[in-house]
Amino acid sequence: MTNLFDRVLRRFDRVLELAVIGSIAVMVVLVSAEVFGRYVIERPIFFANEVSRMMFVWVIFFALPLALSRGRHVGITLMYSILPPAPARLLFRFACVASVVLLVVLLAKSFELLIDNWDQRMNTLPLSAGLFMLPIPISAFVALLHLANMLVTGDRAPMALEIAEEDE
Repeated sequence: MTNLFDRVLRRFDRVLELAVIGSIAVMVVLVSAEVFGRYVIERPIFFANEVSRMMFVWVIFFALPLALSRGRHVGITLMYSILPPAPARLLFRFACVASVVLLVVLLAKSFELLIDNWDQRMNTLPLSAGLFMLPIPISAFVALLHLANMLVTGDRAPMALEIAEEDE
């Protein structure tokens, strides 16, 4: 079962990695084209600001579960480093459970907000303004899966070692 769960997590992570890469590429191209259009040919791209802001939001939220799974998310490790191993593991599990509670609330409320606001339109394009909120429940869901994996395995960053080995 763990093997299947790991494969599912890796697939989710791969989709999020591609979304982050694509969002950054769109931001770079749009902002560059906007600067060129505005200052060189004096024809700005009317939707560049809104879409690049949306891509920035996507990058931030889609990168969260990726950082979490690799042990690169912001964390305060002072207590882990000074406690003996058994209490440190207990503190880690408590932090995971607290994070799960927070993410469950975030997932529920962000999904509710997404549904309630899906019919609103962006200012510059005929697209839903809900696209700004779309990555929040997705990110919360994948982060919950990673936290569940960490709770089961007891490992702070299950994929960190594998990534370090791949980098070598």
